[in-house]
Amino acid sequence: MDQSAARAIQNADLSTLEYDEIVVERGLVGDRLVARIIDQVVISIIQGLVIMPVYFVGVFIIIASTAVSEEESTGNEGSFAFLFGYFALIGVMILIGQVVIAVYYYIGERRSQQTIGKRSFNLVVVDETGGKPTRGQTLSRAALNALTIWAPLWIAEIMVMAFREDGRRLADMITRTKVIKVTKVYRVPAQESA
Repeated sequence: MDQSAARAIQNADLSTLEYDEIVVERGLVGDRLVARIIDQVVISIIQGLVIMPVYFVGVFIIIASTAVSEEESTGNEGSFAFLFGYFALIGVMILIGQVVIAVYYYIGERRSQQTIGKRSFNLVVVDETGGKPTRGQTLSRAALNALTIWAPLWIAEIMVMAFREDGRRLADMITRTKVIKVTKVYRVPAQESA
């Protein structure tokens, strides 16, 4: 592109320029990885806002219930009740965390076919034909994203994406979806003759 065309694009209002959308399906592994990291940061913030109140209420209930049971007990039942309650609370927090992950991906990918991380890189979730995924496909993707958040599974997913020519991961193949990159290519405005 010559200097005058580049200057014309820089000076133009991009929202008024005409553009063609070009879909690029290759070289997405790096973009998808960084998008996933961005999504994980957002999810961690949401999880913190949801899980911390549950944790504090749970600990209060555990402490209150073990204090009552220690007064009535003759042995170590209070300690056992505290440990059991605490481990049950951890299990509930993990479950809530997984639900937050699934809901985040479902809402983002169902509403706009993008999460915050994907939007940062112009990545869009589509079905195998290039259309909008069905509710079932989106729900399946959300559930699989909640499962593959664990490091060993995510590492396996990255390896599958890296070695497949189409860049799809296992969850993409299971749900019959794919992630594409949409790039807007702007047309150069016509040069006015002097």
